[in-house]
Amino acid sequence: MATVEPTLLYTQLQSTSLQIRLLKVRSGDVESGETQIVCDMDTVTFNHSLPKYTALSYTWGEAEPSITITVNGVRRGISSNLAAFLQQWIDCRRNSSRIIYVNGYLWIDALCINQEDEEEKSVQVSAMGRIFSSANATIAWLGVEAETSAIGLRYIREMARAIKATWSKGTVDFYRDLGTWFNRNPTLAEAIATLGTTQEPKFLLNNEIWDGILRIFQRDYWTRSWIQQEIVLSQVVYIWCGPNWAPMDDVRELERFLTDLRVEFGAKLDRDLNLSLWQDIIGEWRHPLVRDMLKRITHFTRLGTSIKQESSTDDLRFGLLHILEQACGSFKATDPRDKLYSLLGVVNLDFPPDYTQSTEHVYTEFTKTCLRGKHGLQFLSIAGPAAVNGPTGIHHLLLPSWVINWDALSCQTRPNSRAALFAK
Repeated sequence: MATVEPTLLYTQLQSTSLQIRLLKVRSGDVESGETQIVCDMDTVTFNHSLPKYTALSYTWGEAEPSITITVNGVRRGISSNLAAFLQQWIDCRRNSSRIIYVNGYLWIDALCINQEDEEEKSVQVSAMGRIFSSANATIAWLGVEAETSAIGLRYIREMARAIKATWSKGTVDFYRDLGTWFNRNPTLAEAIATLGTTQEPKFLLNNEIWDGILRIFQRDYWTRSWIQQEIVLSQVVYIWCGPNWAPMDDVRELERFLTDLRVEFGAKLDRDLNLSLWQDIIGEWRHPLVRDMLKRITHFTRLGTSIKQESSTDDLRFGLLHILEQACGSFKATDPRDKLYSLLGVVNLDFPPDYTQSTEHVYTEFTKTCLRGKHGLQFLSIAGPAAVNGPTGIHHLLLPSWVINWDALSCQTRPNSRAALFAK
């Protein structure tokens, strides 16, 4: 595939005020690797007259671009995943099948940031929080459609609608009324509890509906570190998978509902009450796939709550340990520096990104920043050498013993006594 020098496409952005580039897709088709996608890209100043735009949250996919598009008359290589999104955007504009405005500008990091200019990239990454929070909407692009993705996203919407219309934890007696409540809500009954000839509810985790829902949350998209601030800071998020969609708010509604049921069922069991017919449902909701899905969604909710709370700087730094440990340990980044840079929009730390510095330097300086303050010593509980469990994709770095290897948190095992020492 022919490539072009980035300097042919990008002009230098102003340093006196924040500027960003916005993309407008004019036309195009992708067939058998050939593309005729044509885009215009404009530079705008980040102020009150900023035009409406939609931000894209997605995975880059393969390292080498495989498809060429035309931007401002210049041929530019992009990944097949990004090309699939652009094609879907064009198709939706043709048939008006979406609920958001698809004729306006797009902000896409791979195209709107000159990835070859480390200084520009540092400035733009530091502004990512503002870029996503100022967008009219954000699209969480999961990739092309799979066999069960359509029914999964459709039932997320329908179940959320039924939950909003009829569910109130304070008015439902889980022991006495739950079976009746399910029967009055056929959408939820079909997805959660299928009634047989004996009218006994049987939870079918492997039915088509739940297979579709769970597979949506097993996609690589949900392991990407950058999506944390992209989802949490956005005004509105729509999940797209091929031509199918669901609002992120509906996902949160489903998560709250299932969490309520799990908690209430657990409380009934603790009181030795006989839940009779609902035992199978309780067991299935404890399935690892369901638990992992709920854990992932709950993380976004808690992250959003933490940045909205009005706390002192010290209180924020104390809670920062949990936020960073969870975020760096559960999500992945191709560039290990992005384990930290991807969170700067949601943590209260003055630490500007600098892609001209090495990973070791960035991790050392960030650890210093965390250590300063009243609760800084808490961070030493996750610092220093650690054992790595099995083959991993982490980067082996030469770091001082007191510096945290943020890239390896998901793979580290540490003595319980050491963590307990700093927890006192």
